[in-house]
Amino acid sequence: EDTTLSVSRVASVIGTTATADVLQMLASGAVEVDAIETVLGSLGTADAVTMANGGNLSVSGIESVTGSAASDDVISMLAAGGLRVSDIETVVGTTGVDGVWLLTAGALAVSAVETVVGTGDTADEITMLSTGTLHVRNVASAVGTTATTDILHLLTAGSIGISDLETVLGSTGTDVVTVNNGGD
Repeated sequence: EDTTLSVSRVASVIGTTATADVLQMLASGAVEVDAIETVLGSLGTADAVTMANGGNLSVSGIESVTGSAASDDVISMLAAGGLRVSDIETVVGTTGVDGVWLLTAGALAVSAVETVVGTGDTADEITMLSTGTLHVRNVASAVGTTATTDILHLLTAGSIGISDLETVLGSTGTDVVTVNNGGD
């Protein structure tokens, strides 16, 4: 049976073996989750979730998510907006306008996300899982899809490496683009 649990000032929640455990945060704060599939944030502006183990997690009203040591942490946003992530491998956005900020350097795959702000580290690589336009800042490299309609828009001046991207729109400053492959 699926479970919905509402909590306030609880440090950690371990779910059931059901596939649709929902955690509702009643007050702003941080919580670690294990075997929870969905976390709904409070009305506060500092809701943070840490994943104890890898897997899929859907979130709404959460400001930041820290992934596990596993290499399969996937976050699905249930409501449009911004999300700060650390040690997350994939973020799936909504049909609205979504932005993701990397709190730690590394690779991130995104789908239906319009903007990604990196840490500025050379390890920040963004891979597009769905075709469209992606706006980036402080990202070292970007990889498009196999479609021929991917657009990368640079929000600030700098250097970036690209692969499988057909169009790059520069910022108002001096931009340097290094093509790492021939594109489509």
